[in-house]
Amino acid sequence: MFQFFKTPTQSLSTNLKYLKYINILYGLNFFTPYLALYLQDKLISLSLVALVFTIETFGKIIFEFPSGFVSDIFGRRKTLILASLIRIISFAFLLFAPHTIFYIFYAILSAAAHCLRSGTDESLIFETCHELDQDKVYQREIGRYFSLYTIGATISAIIAGLLATISVEFTIWASFIPSSLVVYISMLLVEPHYHKTETHDFKKHLAVLKQNLLKSLNLKYILLFNSLLVAIYSIFNKFNSVYFEFKNIDISEIAYFIALFFLLNSSGYRLSHKLSKRFTSFKTLTFSIVTLGFAVTLSTFVTSYLSVFIFLTSGFFYAICTPILSEIININTDSEIRVSTHSITNLLINLFIFALTTVMSLSANFFNINHLFFMLSLIPLLILGFYFQTINKIVQTSKLD
Repeated sequence: MFQFFKTPTQSLSTNLKYLKYINILYGLNFFTPYLALYLQDKLISLSLVALVFTIETFGKIIFEFPSGFVSDIFGRRKTLILASLIRIISFAFLLFAPHTIFYIFYAILSAAAHCLRSGTDESLIFETCHELDQDKVYQREIGRYFSLYTIGATISAIIAGLLATISVEFTIWASFIPSSLVVYISMLLVEPHYHKTETHDFKKHLAVLKQNLLKSLNLKYILLFNSLLVAIYSIFNKFNSVYFEFKNIDISEIAYFIALFFLLNSSGYRLSHKLSKRFTSFKTLTFSIVTLGFAVTLSTFVTSYLSVFIFLTSGFFYAICTPILSEIININTDSEIRVSTHSITNLLINLFIFALTTVMSLSANFFNINHLFFMLSLIPLLILGFYFQTINKIVQTSKLD
């Protein structure tokens, strides 16, 4: 009857719906497929384009810890609003930059916005489910949440192709629409109560974080394993167009295969919860990691379209294991340092990416992209083999099933 007088619990339940809308809108970043070409056109020099991307990567490394502290201390809702506002400002620097330094400002602001959001969104979903006494649905909800970004990215890639026929700048102008909606919807989110830290002292917060990591061997193992797995997958994703070209795929067809890659990725996220409930989380996690590694390995031994179709399945299997690993990390983390812990994960991911891409760059004169993908695909299989019992123990103690 009185729709405006909702209880805190009823209001909190809208978070899951609003966060899904937000993730679709984040995927609708129309200039992403053309960013490198846009920067090259504006900066002329390819080395300056590389510099912008390098600064953005280093920015993510630098901002990870502070952004986690901001979220844990000042709240999830405020942090997500701040992230969305900074993101819009970064677009403005990209579009109206009169000098190279402004593109560097774009890279720094883009990195800051990314770090403020990463981990905060996962934590808000976990804490919303917990406060609503729906802990068992977290894995399902996070899987659906992850899948919506890839759906948005797929739609975005198709629309971007049409917008780019007008001009590449127009793809940036169009991106202001979904990014503005992100700001508005973020303001509708409700802050969970139970997670808030008792202190606004950064040093004390850091001490709590350090203590939690030192006392939890499970958390250290799973953070390292998850970070390395995400880093390897990110490299596969970043270089997949180069890999497809090496496999003799026509450049005009590559975009369609990347769109299919996103769709398979989205399907994996949505199926993860169902598979883990049917076959247990550990069996699902193990199977998905093994098949991810074998899919990429097998694709390096064949050529042309068969190679690409086999490789594309890696996105599906990666998406299956991601919600399970996310739930393990959240369960083994104290609520007051949850986003700070996610920040450590993201910091490790970026460090692993930096290390692996550096090795790839130094090895480029000796190995082609096929050799490099083969070697990278073996790493998850070797880690899983060496730490099989440890990972099994972590999953069991986390009581996911």
